[in-house]
Amino acid sequence: MLTTRLPLEGHITLDADQRQVLEKVLQEMRYACGYLSDQIKSDQAVKKETAHNALYIVESSLSQLCKDMGIEMESVAEREARYAQIRQANLRIHELERQIGGAVTPHALSAGIKEYARRIDQWWDEYGFGYISQMEFGKHGGCQLKLSLNPRARLHSISQTPVSDKESYDAWLSELESFGCTILREHGHGDEEIQDTPAARDYLKKLVLTHFPTATLTDVESRYLRSGQCTLRYLGVYVPCFQEIADLKISDSSDAP
Repeated sequence: MLTTRLPLEGHITLDADQRQVLEKVLQEMRYACGYLSDQIKSDQAVKKETAHNALYIVESSLSQLCKDMGIEMESVAEREARYAQIRQANLRIHELERQIGGAVTPHALSAGIKEYARRIDQWWDEYGFGYISQMEFGKHGGCQLKLSLNPRARLHSISQTPVSDKESYDAWLSELESFGCTILREHGHGDEEIQDTPAARDYLKKLVLTHFPTATLTDVESRYLRSGQCTLRYLGVYVPCFQEIADLKISDSSDAP
C-alpha cells in the first residue's frame, strides 16, 4: 500500500509545460495498464517479460509523477534510500579493493597470475582438449578464455610413452562419443574433429559449468571440412570468479615442468 509521507494540505500549481509533461507521463501509464489489462483478459497465458515491461513503465511513471508533483510516496522514498545505501556500499567496496590492490607487490601479483594460468592450463589438459589459444585477465577481475576444441592437441608429438598415449587418447575419444559427441576422421587416426552438433555443444557447456558455475560461454567457432561437415574449433569462455579458478579440482603437478 502506498502512503504519503508529507501533509496533504494546500494545492499543486502547474504551469503549461508541467501540465503537458504530466499528461504525457499519464498517457504512458494508461497505455501500459491498458495493454496489460488486454493481456490478462485474453485466454492466453501472460508472458513474464510482457508483465515486467508493462509494470516497469507503470512504476517509472508513478515515480516521475510523484517527483514532478512534489508528492513523496513512501515506496518511492524507501527505494531511493535503498539505492543510496547500495551506492555507498559499492563505494566502500571499491575503496577496500583499491587498498588491497595497492598492498599487493608486483612480484606477488605476477606469481598469482602465473599460478591461476597454470591451473587453468592443467584443467584443460585433464578435462578438455589440451590447448588454450588465448587467456586474458581483465580489469574487472575476470578471465577470458579461448579454448581449442581440436582433439589432436591431446597428442604429444614428442613423447616417451607413445603407446600408452595412444591408448589414453583412444579411450578419451570413446568417452566423448559416450557423451553424444560425433568424431569425424578425414585422414585416419590422429586427424580427428568434433562435429558441430547440439549434443557436442551441450557437452561442452556442461563441462565448463561443472568447473566454473558462474562462467559464460561467449562464442563458438566452427569450420567446414572438404566433405561439407561442420566441426568445432574454439570455445570462448568468460570466468568472472577467481575463487572458482582457485578451487579447480586438478591433479598435483608439483613435478610438472
